Parts: sequence; C-alpha cells; structure tokens
Amino acid sequence: DQVRTESYRTFILSNADAYFSGKRVLDVGCGSAILSLFAAEAGADHVYGVEASTDIFAAALETI
Repeated sequence: DQVRTESYRTFILSNADAYFSGKRVLDVGCGSAILSLFAAEAGADHVYGVEASTDIFAAALETI
C-alpha cells in the first residue's frame, strides 16, 4: 500500500547517512524489491535481495 511504502521510503532516505550510505544491505524476503531500491537510492554500496518464492522473485526482476 502507498502509505506504508512512502513511510519506508521517507525513513530510509531521511536516514541515509546514518544507516545506508556506503553500507551493504541485505533485504531478506525482498518481495517486489522496493526496499532494496530505496536502499540503493540512499547510497548503499551493495544491496542484496533474497526471495524464496520463484514467482515473487520473477516479479522483483521486473522491478529492478
């Protein structure tokens, strides 16, 4: 949902220097990979998205 996604985006981008910039991020159960994309946007050096469902993983590939 849009409210939740925007809340995550706001937190990640507002705290980029403290938690994301120059860091490695592991997104377990990445789903659509939207949080992975936000981490990359926040300046993470490397972002790893892990998803067990092959169907969801295929959707994540379309997102990125």
